[in-house]
Amino acid sequence: MLSLMRLCSILFIIMKGFHFFGKHRNVCRIARIALVAASSLAFLSCENSGDNGQQKLVKLEMWYVPSQSEAGEPPADWFLYERLRNELGIDLILHALPYDQKEMEMIIMQAAKTNSLPDIFRCSHSTMLELAKQNKITSVDKMFPLMPQRTKGIYTESAKRAAQIDGMTFALAYPSSNTSVPKNEGVLIRKDWLDKLNLPIPKTIDDFYNVMLAFTFNDPDGNHKDDTYGFGAYIEANVQEDGLGKRFSPIFGAFGVCGTFNYDREHFALNIRDEKFFDAMTFVRKMVTSKVIDPNWSAYKKDDFRDAWKSGRFGIMRENFGAYSLKSNYKPFDDNFPDGEWIVIDPPKGADGKSAVGTNTQTWNFLAVNKRTYELGKIPRLAKMLEWMYTDAYMDIWYGQEGVNYNLLEGGKISDKVADEKKSYTAVESKNLLQLRWIVDRYSDEQLRERYPLWTKNNGQTMDSLEILKQMQSKSWIDGFSFEKMDDNLQKLYRNGIKDFILGYRNLTKENWDAFVKELDAKGLSEWEEKIKEEAKPKGFMS
Repeated sequence: MLSLMRLCSILFIIMKGFHFFGKHRNVCRIARIALVAASSLAFLSCENSGDNGQQKLVKLEMWYVPSQSEAGEPPADWFLYERLRNELGIDLILHALPYDQKEMEMIIMQAAKTNSLPDIFRCSHSTMLELAKQNKITSVDKMFPLMPQRTKGIYTESAKRAAQIDGMTFALAYPSSNTSVPKNEGVLIRKDWLDKLNLPIPKTIDDFYNVMLAFTFNDPDGNHKDDTYGFGAYIEANVQEDGLGKRFSPIFGAFGVCGTFNYDREHFALNIRDEKFFDAMTFVRKMVTSKVIDPNWSAYKKDDFRDAWKSGRFGIMRENFGAYSLKSNYKPFDDNFPDGEWIVIDPPKGADGKSAVGTNTQTWNFLAVNKRTYELGKIPRLAKMLEWMYTDAYMDIWYGQEGVNYNLLEGGKISDKVADEKKSYTAVESKNLLQLRWIVDRYSDEQLRERYPLWTKNNGQTMDSLEILKQMQSKSWIDGFSFEKMDDNLQKLYRNGIKDFILGYRNLTKENWDAFVKELDAKGLSEWEEKIKEEAKPKGFMS
């Protein structure tokens, strides 16, 4: 093996040659190739040892979507950074990406344009396809044998197929949080508000509307202020629950048009074509005009929505079980309203008896790897880090530092009782230490209990996140399948059009609605629908 000093000398000579041969294009191109080769040799020379025979630090940069949107990034002195440097010789640099998929895609594509992508980064399926087309990312098939435990636990054949192009796997696919723990959301209502107004739990869509009216106009919190609303939401649209998004799915479910498609084998088609979809739109429009929905819903982002329910702004919502019931998430509400109480209820039933919380679909997130990372020979170290996180560092990533953020009891049980309760892994103050939980997710019943321990609210009642999850999973859901999204321009027209009708920017009449659907078809909606129908046939969703 060449010595590092000799390699550096070679690099110096080649770089001097750039100046001398700069005007001779072919010679310069050869010099560049030689520079890359020499750089790779230099990197490989440093990969295994430094001057004292120990591992040389390798810098790896990861762009990720945080597990907790409302918390910041891990601190600069995060103990795991030190473990990575000492045990693996890795200098890890983390940067959080926005939750909003369009914002995330914009950042990634701009980085690709300027050749500044990190070593590994979260992206959507469509972004993965585009980056593979541009030759910006590398196949990850070579990584699977280097991380056997992680591959066995996460990268199933289904996961690999989800990220394949012509038989090659171009990203590390893992189940999204909505499908790794399926049916993990539900309809919640303020039980204390119902009791204050002497109202029963609503069952039908009309019952729900009447409760929304009461929550808005009958002062359910008793503060003598006009500051509450019946329903809270924000636009969280995705491919399977497009348009207004999944926060409104229970409303559309009462009309039998929950989700982007009708998954009935005999009637598989876009729900937007169903007459009942117009009826659902009319109902939501009525919620807006009668002011029973928090008027900020169209401007809210995820964090705004969660801040709103924790501050007592509305009394009915669809929410994630963990975002609602984990101690660190529930604490602001508990501190504001120690006698407040949310309960899980059935989604509203429509006139035909139909009801659904939302669609239950296997969806994937993707970690793509920069092609430059492969060219620099950093793939083995990257794979080693991912395997280490899934095995040796699993407890650190999920619970934090033993003795500081959690304690290990006899029999391997996890306890959140620590000397400083503000440092407990269940405390609000520790959220930023757990931002990489998604990278090590496992979902056995025993592990779920460890992750979601029982805890006591300010009023002495026990909160059991797993029981809440089971309640949500027991409700009515519609099973679907994952499919490719619409063209960006078509999707923008689709989403903005539906939103404009609800907000009153377009007059919601049957004539105008039919014209809108025709406009979408003229822009390619019907062609996209036919493509998805072809995908549905082999999956058993069409007869």
